[in-house]
Amino acid sequence: MFAHVEDTIVALSSAAGMSPRGVIRLSGPRAIEIALAVFVPPPETLTGFRRHLGVARWEAEGVDIPAELYVFRAPRSYTRQEMAELHTIGSPPVLAGLLDAFLAAGARLAEPGEFTGRAFLAGAMDLAAAEGVAAMIHAGSDAQLRAAEQLLHGTLTRETGRWHGRLVDLLALVEASIDFVDEPIEFIAPAQAADEIASILDGLAEIRSRACPMERLDSRRRVALLGRPNVGKSTLFNRLTGLDRAICSPVPGTTRDVIAAPLALAGGELWLLDSAGIGEAVGEIDRLAQEFARDAARTADLILYVIDAEEAIASSEDVASWLPDATRVVCVVNKVDRITPESASFLSDRISALGVPVVLVSAATGSGCVALLEKLSSIFEQDVETVSRASIAMNARHRAALDGAISACSRARSLIEQHPRVAEVAELIALELREAAYHLGTIVGHVVTEEVLGRVFSRFCIGK
Repeated sequence: MFAHVEDTIVALSSAAGMSPRGVIRLSGPRAIEIALAVFVPPPETLTGFRRHLGVARWEAEGVDIPAELYVFRAPRSYTRQEMAELHTIGSPPVLAGLLDAFLAAGARLAEPGEFTGRAFLAGAMDLAAAEGVAAMIHAGSDAQLRAAEQLLHGTLTRETGRWHGRLVDLLALVEASIDFVDEPIEFIAPAQAADEIASILDGLAEIRSRACPMERLDSRRRVALLGRPNVGKSTLFNRLTGLDRAICSPVPGTTRDVIAAPLALAGGELWLLDSAGIGEAVGEIDRLAQEFARDAARTADLILYVIDAEEAIASSEDVASWLPDATRVVCVVNKVDRITPESASFLSDRISALGVPVVLVSAATGSGCVALLEKLSSIFEQDVETVSRASIAMNARHRAALDGAISACSRARSLIEQHPRVAEVAELIALELREAAYHLGTIVGHVVTEEVLGRVFSRFCIGK
């Protein structure tokens, strides 16, 4: 992959479609020369990190289009090669015509991720950072963006790198013992080797315990509306999403299937789920509908348990008995427009005393819905902060590599503990330590194959 790194490559680097500005990027030995085949007038100086004003000459229509040329000289560029960027009007026909002109001047269309691939091959970033670039491109929420930043700025590299270094040091001492198996020379005592491998194992296990799967961050959070029949869940669903997706009726049991719609929050989007009311089932269809509702609640990241304010005030039951047995619940008291402010405050205090967050709303009038959205944003923003503070974002490749290193280290520790001298099993111990170091090395790209590179860079778009 990326075998022809001395070719000059070109690609559209801005988003596809109409936009105020379009960017075409070139990298390679002839990047600046090829850029000047389209850009006029030629700048007097071509020092790096300079913006040059001029026009892009689009020969297809015989017109000059206002443009800016940015020059980045090697090795102080993203790819560590000569680079140029042409910024002009973001019209798809114009950009396509200019791209054809660059190709005619000798550039080659870049492969997906080839710009970042060249940066990796030139040593400008490691493989985990390159994956951070891809994750940042595809980020659709604050949580995804922060996880991508962790990779890009080397959090995972630093965490695993120090243990990789200690593994290599231990391996050197063990390998030195191989040639002296028949001699009374010990380069490292069994107790010392056992302590060191135990320390490395503890460190790797601690990192693994803090692993936050990138795949989980890539999916939208699921918030389920749950409650008794006819408490206004569907009306609230329509109000929050702005869509008339759910049928609203005073007749209980109107909703049968689980309905989902995206809900935009300040930190990203989530899926809001509406489902059948939970109560005494009337018939087989109602029983199935309620079972689907319970399944939706079990798989949700958060439950919004909706209660009818009038019913709660009039009932002699303890409100606590209504709430579901779940770890993440927000109680939504609906229809507060039908009770007095004093009664609403009384209900809020009773529920808050149970340690459950509560929001008072009227789905019919929209009162309190903004406060409910703010509560949801606050809850998921706290999740993002938790990920940032305590977790290390990893994809499946990182987790598999870390698991492989832990397994190899565990086998090495067993060998050390079972023999009085390291030299007796030095070759076997060295084999396991080499495998552990190999797995850790694959995380940052010290050891990499064409297959791994293909998987990593296949997620990139053409111009990145």
